[in-house]
Amino acid sequence: MQVMGVGLITNMYGYLYNWNTAQNVCPDGWHFPSNSEWVVLIEQLGGKSVAVENMKASTT
Repeated sequence: MQVMGVGLITNMYGYLYNWNTAQNVCPDGWHFPSNSEWVVLIEQLGGKSVAVENMKASTT
């Protein structure tokens, strides 16, 4: 089994943060989305049943 290094994982997927840290990592002028903002996004993407597919990248 090959183990991927932290640097490789970070380069592929970005950083993972706990909730408290995530609240403070956005650049100036940006914000961490609220639950209500996620709900609006999901609704605009067609609702829960199709939003996941609509958010997926169409290329690799």
